[in-house]
Amino acid sequence: MKADVWAEIRRLGLVDRWPVSQIAEHLRLDRKTVRRALEQETYAPRKECPPRPSVLEPYKPYLRERLEKFPKLTAPRLLEEIRGQGYARGITILKDYLQEIRPPKTNAFLSLKFAPGESAQVDWTRCGFIPVGRHTRRLSCFVMVLSYSRLLYCEFTVGEHLEEFLRCHENAFRFFGGHPPEILYDNLRSVVLQRAGDEVRFNPRFMAFAGFYTFKPALCRRRAPHEKGRVESGIGYIKNAFLLGREFRHFDQVNPAASQWRDHVANLRLHGTTRKRPVDLFQEESSLLVPLPDKPYDTSVVLPVKATVTFRVQFESNSYSVPPQFAGKQLTLKATPTEVRIYDKADLVASHARSLDKYGDFEKPEHARALLETRRRAANQRLVAQFLSLGALAEAYLNGLVHAQVNLYTHLARLLRLADTYGPQEVLQAIRAALSYEAFGAHYVENILYQDRLRRALPPQRPLHLANDPEIRQAHVPERDLNLYDKLCDQESHDAPKDPNP
Repeated sequence: MKADVWAEIRRLGLVDRWPVSQIAEHLRLDRKTVRRALEQETYAPRKECPPRPSVLEPYKPYLRERLEKFPKLTAPRLLEEIRGQGYARGITILKDYLQEIRPPKTNAFLSLKFAPGESAQVDWTRCGFIPVGRHTRRLSCFVMVLSYSRLLYCEFTVGEHLEEFLRCHENAFRFFGGHPPEILYDNLRSVVLQRAGDEVRFNPRFMAFAGFYTFKPALCRRRAPHEKGRVESGIGYIKNAFLLGREFRHFDQVNPAASQWRDHVANLRLHGTTRKRPVDLFQEESSLLVPLPDKPYDTSVVLPVKATVTFRVQFESNSYSVPPQFAGKQLTLKATPTEVRIYDKADLVASHARSLDKYGDFEKPEHARALLETRRRAANQRLVAQFLSLGALAEAYLNGLVHAQVNLYTHLARLLRLADTYGPQEVLQAIRAALSYEAFGAHYVENILYQDRLRRALPPQRPLHLANDPEIRQAHVPERDLNLYDKLCDQESHDAPKDPNP
């Protein structure tokens, strides 16, 4: 009988004066059990029966001896051995016993000590997804922790490219006011291209960055995260103390909030290991950091790009416009965190604000206007060429139009439409007459044509409407003598029956 049941029986019987049968029914006990509890003035736990000897008992000395010599022996192997000695039961009871006596697998690690200003530790961590514009992108966090003071720098990004990695380093160095001579990493692709045992092939662009700032990259052993426990602990702290419970509607909100939290919470807290604030310990090592060079390292993304026929270059799933004369040309793109610049050799040809969104098209208005202007000039040149193809008189009349200070291309277009309607020869005759009068303008030529046809009693010509397709308008059609049609019209008018009652 348990102590709580014994106490309840005593209370109901001695205080509430319940009869034995009512107590037994209420607690679902036998009446003998109730009477025995009421007679006991002090609680006496029930005497347990001595456990039965285990069927494994005869083999336990052998099993302990084997595990002392060979701690990694498996349960199936030991089962096979004791079955040869007469054991006839299953493996479950054996596994339970081995779990009791097998020494636990607990690795012990030395507590690493670092001198002020000696080193820092760096790592990336992924933090879910974040809205950027109309799309969602993966959110990452770059973390650098000074090994002695535990002063922390963190920066959130939507990419883990090498250029982002280097830029975050540079921002961290500026935050610390310098950098330690050694920085510890694991096998990040941005740092290590290949590793086989002690042989390491570092990323050459990363080593160029390390050489510029004169720090030594050090690598922890594989599957040994405890060697960079400072940054691992910092990552856990960021996820639990900053990210957990916070919601951001856009990526632009993350880093301002992180900077505020870093400077007013993270680096001012009482650290759980050192029992001091990171900002206080940092005072001991700030003067020992390596000073930064006067000129920062160029962490821009530099890529060769080719402009499309729609005068666009592609970068990170977005397209950016260039002047139309560079369509189809090989160019160089240089991207900073805030700007995309496109160069033709050393000449800057276009610049845009960099977008972190996807599938956007960014066009400068002047680039589109330049294309329209180029097309307009080409169309005007075609008008001139087509007008000059009418003959020598066309060239003389063109010179007169230029000096007449009229809208040249509007008049040329009207004159060419007259040539489509009346035929080149008739228009040239009208141009000859206009030259004699020094009357420069399509309306003069059109009036001369009208008066000439009126004098010859010819019906007025209907304007010819051509499609706007350039291939149709520029198609060459052999010229025909249109006087034949005028003669046919005259013949039809003479042959027609006279109206007896005009």
